[in-house]
Amino acid sequence: MSYESTKNILRDKAQGWSLDYYKCKRTSYDVPLVRAEAMLELMKKEGELEILQKDLAAFVATVPKEPQGSSKQHIKQMESMVSQLKSEMSALSFTSYGADRPSSLSKAQDIYDIILYKKLLEKQRIMCLHHVRNLFMRNGNEEEMRQGVVVAESRFAAAMASLAPAAAPAEPVPAAAPVPEPKKRSRAYSEDDGWDEEEW
Repeated sequence: MSYESTKNILRDKAQGWSLDYYKCKRTSYDVPLVRAEAMLELMKKEGELEILQKDLAAFVATVPKEPQGSSKQHIKQMESMVSQLKSEMSALSFTSYGADRPSSLSKAQDIYDIILYKKLLEKQRIMCLHHVRNLFMRNGNEEEMRQGVVVAESRFAAAMASLAPAAAPAEPVPAAAPVPEPKKRSRAYSEDDGWDEEEW
């Protein structure tokens, strides 16, 4: 089995090890993770804003049209909190641009957790490949390098595959209608004519 990472390591060797592939620990999930985290925080703050606005409206309904003193100060504080939340949401909306919006907060958390796990898996893959590259640079054993690449890539692929959604369960087969049992009969011995059948 041939991997692009094997070609990269051989290319690195041909360039006098100046390329140093897999030294950088950046992953393809860095940006998606930032976006997913921003989306998660945005949805949390949307919930906070909704509650705060309801509380503000409920409080305003209990005071005169021209509130004074502590009531006026309280309203200003709550309005300031609303303004701050909206500002934070605007920044999060910009950061999360490009991310799909989940249907619920719990799904947003699930998406974030999965992307984080994928990032960690890919980072581990990169670290393993860098170790394989460094070992090859020291001992020059190409066969060992190729085997090391297979191990690193296979483990990564297996871990990623384990995150795939499980196949939908097969539709249950309807149970067959019960077959009525025939009437039970017993056979009684008669000395006159042998066997007589008696119906229960």
